[in-house]
Amino acid sequence: MAIQDWITRLDKIELASLSAPELEATLAELRACFSSVDVPVTDLNEIFGLCAMHKNPWIRRTGLAIADRHAETPSARELMCWLVHDPEDFVCFEAVRLCDRHRVAESIKELLPIIGLPSGRVDHVGRDGPCDRSQGYYIAIWNHG
Repeated sequence: MAIQDWITRLDKIELASLSAPELEATLAELRACFSSVDVPVTDLNEIFGLCAMHKNPWIRRTGLAIADRHAETPSARELMCWLVHDPEDFVCFEAVRLCDRHRVAESIKELLPIIGLPSGRVDHVGRDGPCDRSQGYYIAIWNHG
């Protein structure tokens, strides 16, 4: 299916327009079509842009599944960073997970406003030993900061 056909098809999907089996079949077909390594980058750019702004969160989540296969492309990394702010938990948590998996350094500026800056290390001993408040930020900064 050509990229324009996918764009037209996905544009017509509303939040409740398809039954669950129909939506899952469409999403599986979408994943299969764009997960191939030989998809042109221009087509990926188009599909990632469409998925990023789609009303249906399952299509946004499917865009992340495709981005996982093409994480070396700038548009895939941009989609991961963009969807870190998605209002649906299952979408934004997946975006954060993929940013971690692929070490998307660009996501740090997106994640820090959400989790805050790590404060300095705390030099006191708690119940389980020395306390280090910055450990919780490791997933976001991967020793870059």
